[in-house]
Amino acid sequence: DKPQVKALLPSFYQVVHKHHEQRQHGVSTLIGISDRRKQQYSDRMRRDWDMRAQEDVFHYVASQAESWTSAQFFEFGRQLAQLVLGRIDHFGFDSSGKRTLEIRCSVGRLSPGFAEPFAEVWGINESKEMVEMAAPYCPLPNERSVQGNGYDFSQVPDANFDYVFSYQVFRNMPNRWIVCNYRLETFRVLRPGGVFHLLFPQRSV
Repeated sequence: DKPQVKALLPSFYQVVHKHHEQRQHGVSTLIGISDRRKQQYSDRMRRDWDMRAQEDVFHYVASQAESWTSAQFFEFGRQLAQLVLGRIDHFGFDSSGKRTLEIRCSVGRLSPGFAEPFAEVWGINESKEMVEMAAPYCPLPNERSVQGNGYDFSQVPDANFDYVFSYQVFRNMPNRWIVCNYRLETFRVLRPGGVFHLLFPQRSV
């Protein structure tokens, strides 16, 4: 995976080093984008995903099929979770008893697969519709869905997770500022020695 890492990381670091990082109320932010513009981007993401959730949440989350039953959708998510968990072995990471955070645009389709080895499974999503849908679709005792603001993880405390992952979510974000700030926030909420795992189409970093 090293060539892929070299190809992907510069796009993050160019922006991060060009604009100074600062902390506001314990949350990471980047100078160079106004609060008004941040709100516009987050409102756009929330509005778009709320609309998709109302129209056909399964299809917009997983467009591999024109239509899904609930059982098919979550079984496919369980298979994806097993694939991701297999990749964790590459890091020598033991998930048993750990806490994980998924940066998601979903209703928790991977959560059933992650709920087995992990002690706690959290998901953060800017869509209110999807957060509300996650509870009945994914009634797991160790799963927690949190509504984010579409720009940072201010709803999540520092050093709270052992493993943070995102499955093909960053490519759907409307602006690179949000992608970079999500990355900074990930390092804030990770515990020392924790793992940040990004999954893109045909790429895993």
